[in-house]
Amino acid sequence: MKYAILTVTTLFLFAIYGCNTGEMQQELNEVDSLYQEVERITVNLENYDAEMLAKKSKEAKDQLDFISKKWPRQDSLNRATAAFLGDYKANKKALGFFAEQIERMERECEYSLKQLDGLRNDIVNGVHTKEDLTTYLEDEKRATSVLMEGDSTLAVKYDKIIKRHNGLKTKVDSVILDMNKRGIR
Repeated sequence: MKYAILTVTTLFLFAIYGCNTGEMQQELNEVDSLYQEVERITVNLENYDAEMLAKKSKEAKDQLDFISKKWPRQDSLNRATAAFLGDYKANKKALGFFAEQIERMERECEYSLKQLDGLRNDIVNGVHTKEDLTTYLEDEKRATSVLMEGDSTLAVKYDKIIKRHNGLKTKVDSVILDMNKRGIR
């Protein structure tokens, strides 16, 4: 009878251990998948030049400030010039926004990678309860989802915003050149 109880107890413990190992492996796979996604986003962010965007934004601000301060008050801007200067100002803001977004996303990726690495170690060491672990995994999934959205937005708009800036800058440069020809410096 003792052997039967011992055998049943041993089989029960193996069954519980086997279930925990299967669950643990599934959780590790989820963490590894999120980790790989955040690493992919980190690599994508290296393709964007936040410093260049910030520089173009500052340059546009300086040009707009110059025109605003130096344009003769008795002269009014024609409608077309006012329209593209308004577009240039909006584009300047977008350049600054994307420069900040790239830098923020880089920091968030770095933080998420540390969190996921820590979560992986916690799973292996059995530190958290099932409920806590589920909560932490859901939080990391949401954070990764936000990073993926930002990455998608950058992929679509990065080149467009630079191309738009370059096209508008040519027009603004011609306005400033015209002002300089008229003696406005």
